[in-house]
Amino acid sequence: MRISSQKYGFLVLLIFPILWFIAPCHRPSLSVKYLSPQKKTHGIHKPQVMSTMRATVQQTLKVVKPIMVTKKPITGCKPAELPDQDLYRKILQDHEKFILKAPKPPSPNTTFVVFVIHSVNNTKVRKEIRETWLNPNESKVIRNGSAQYYFIVGKPRNPENLFESDVLYTNISEIYPNLVLKELIAYLWLVKHKKNGQMLKIDGKDTVANLDRLSSQVKWNEQKISCLLWDPVQPNRNICSPWYVPLKHYYKPVYPRYCGGPAYMIPIRQLKKLLSHASNHSALVVEDVFFTGVLAFKARVKRKNLGEIFRTYCPQRKAKTLKIFQRRAIACSKSKKMVTSVLSRHCYNRKRKEIWDLLKNGTCT
Repeated sequence: MRISSQKYGFLVLLIFPILWFIAPCHRPSLSVKYLSPQKKTHGIHKPQVMSTMRATVQQTLKVVKPIMVTKKPITGCKPAELPDQDLYRKILQDHEKFILKAPKPPSPNTTFVVFVIHSVNNTKVRKEIRETWLNPNESKVIRNGSAQYYFIVGKPRNPENLFESDVLYTNISEIYPNLVLKELIAYLWLVKHKKNGQMLKIDGKDTVANLDRLSSQVKWNEQKISCLLWDPVQPNRNICSPWYVPLKHYYKPVYPRYCGGPAYMIPIRQLKKLLSHASNHSALVVEDVFFTGVLAFKARVKRKNLGEIFRTYCPQRKAKTLKIFQRRAIACSKSKKMVTSVLSRHCYNRKRKEIWDLLKNGTCT
């Protein structure tokens, strides 16, 4: 049965007020956009009803564009200091200008060179390190000369305090952003005087190593970087963070895989290879990412994950007793032999001598 246009209009006028009150969320505002002044004064007529309904449907089906949320600039914090890139370029051109006093280079018979990264003013801590894990009476490889160690420090306040024969004094101020520059000077000095062997970089403040065991686990002719290997992470873009890396220094969304900073071992031949790519990159404040991640990836130097040997990560909970500390800190083989050779002291809140005693005399039971 066909409905006449007059009856159709009557049905529309009857149904529309019901829809008007049932669905107020879709109700359009009666503005001049839809109604002329005359029609607005005298009410809504049939032509206006159809145009108003069309406007309602269009408004309901309209696609809303996403709002771009921009972060407000961080206020109330001191922007992080960054490595001096001009100084970085000058070091790459001539690193010897930034060495105040260099020790005797490693001998040809030395297969392991240990770089202990340290602060120039911590003479007391250096003395303690020399008396424990770097003591010739405690370490066979130090005693027979197959391993040789150097402390890498910054610029002393008093130029006359250049008296330690096992210290490489750099002309770099002791601030965190300069750590990457201090290590760079030491690495360039090493590859100039030594062609083969292994270089163990270790954080002297926090980390202790059993060099005798480590030298038997990582061979002198190994050509991969040995360390605790971390998965790729995003760069820190927080300008207030001490690990802040701006886009102009590193633009990629994630870092390559890299070695944990407290300790890693690099073949000297591969160290020279990755340093050859340093001029193509900006120096990063996160020095472990820079050397073992960015430069190693660019130079195609492979890395080997030896997390049980390099225990440089921190457990979620501190060990309250010595027994719990040993169980968490030490990795053992199936034959009940100790595997761990490097431990970070700050992870377990233990004294350096206690860590050394565990690495030297600890047992797997």
